[in-house]
Amino acid sequence: MTFVYYLALGYLAAGLLASGIHHAAGWTSFREIVRSHRIVPVGLATPLAILITVVELVAGSAALGVLFSDKVAARAPVLFSVCTVLGIAFASYVRRLLRNPTGITSCGCSSFAAPLTIASIIPALALALVSLSGLAAAALGFGNTLNQSFVTGLPLVWGVTLALLVNLLPASMPRQLA
Repeated sequence: MTFVYYLALGYLAAGLLASGIHHAAGWTSFREIVRSHRIVPVGLATPLAILITVVELVAGSAALGVLFSDKVAARAPVLFSVCTVLGIAFASYVRRLLRNPTGITSCGCSSFAAPLTIASIIPALALALVSLSGLAAAALGFGNTLNQSFVTGLPLVWGVTLALLVNLLPASMPRQLA
């Protein structure tokens, strides 16, 4: 379970920070993608895009904080709980997009150019599943702050690698939904 705990933290840090930095760097594009989804009223699209970007950056930074600070590590279950809820909310959002894909060119769920396909929901589901796994590990008392050893290093590398692969997955699907 210690492996799962550190894998989850590596995944959250890498996945959320990469996504948040990508959304912040391509702010105009991301805001327009959220507007094009027509899920929220046009006036709420900009605040939603800001909220998504800030939450990604804060949660990703918190995952790093859990790794390096005993005080922050005590709050790991809160981080995992919040990220589980975020993953479920994100999956619900993408599910709504998939039910009415007309005119939607991208879900905005990947740092890479990705059309809206069924694979677009995978980053959301992965966020929820990895966070839930981390929550289970933390609830069972596994994990502390980072100690420099193979025992914690390997799962962190796996978590970062998994985040990269999940981020690439939607971009690897070549066709859009009709």
